Amino acid sequence: MCRNLGLYGIDRPGSLAEYVALPAASLVAIGSQVPVLQAALAEPLAVAVHAVSQAGMTGGETVLIFGAGPIGVLTALVARSTGAARILVSEPSADRSAVAESLGFQTVPAGQDPVQVIREATDDEGADIVFDTAAHPAVAAQLSAATAVQGTIVLVGIYKAPAALDLQGIAFAEQRLVGVRVYTRADVERAVALIESDELDLGRVPVRVFALEDTTAAFELATAASGVLKVLVSPSAEATEAAEAAAVEGVR
Repeated sequence: MCRNLGLYGIDRPGSLAEYVALPAASLVAIGSQVPVLQAALAEPLAVAVHAVSQAGMTGGETVLIFGAGPIGVLTALVARSTGAARILVSEPSADRSAVAESLGFQTVPAGQDPVQVIREATDDEGADIVFDTAAHPAVAAQLSAATAVQGTIVLVGIYKAPAALDLQGIAFAEQRLVGVRVYTRADVERAVALIESDELDLGRVPVRVFALEDTTAAFELATAASGVLKVLVSPSAEATEAAEAAAVEGVR
């Protein structure tokens, strides 16, 4: 949350290049035994680790997650690892819902109201913790109604503009609303530890690798809400071939 926050690859150069030089203090070591495709998930996984940490999860909670993109699915995996008793995922994309189901998560059936589904599943109580990774105005309007009395709403996705929120509902139910920016170094280190232990079985998360010269196609796929949850760009043809072979082997 530093006012001088600058992210390499976004605010400063450090991405989509064959070679990148970074200060040693900005790096976190990861074991050489970790497959490169899983190591590349450390950054988005750190977002999920931070989001679950901000939620104050202690175990046994019923969780609702809006959005089954890469952050939504990783948040579901971390929440399950942290002890959530039940996790429901709401996602309009059939492909992404199928990915969430393949990882063992219950999803809201197509065409059904997620608020109604979570209410019916909890004797009209609502979810103890709701994660909004979708950042869509239609989701913002449902957050309070989907959350239990004195439950927690965690805004993980970044809205591009102010959105309507039921502040009366939040006040009457004494719900807690928590924002998430990015993560801390401790969150990155925790993400790396989870990857090294293979506790989350990230090899099952669908990824696609593009060569550096195919970056445009990579961005097109990344914004298509397809069943490929994470799109990676590799700096060299040799690395791309090795990563693609590893991805195929992981699917097997």
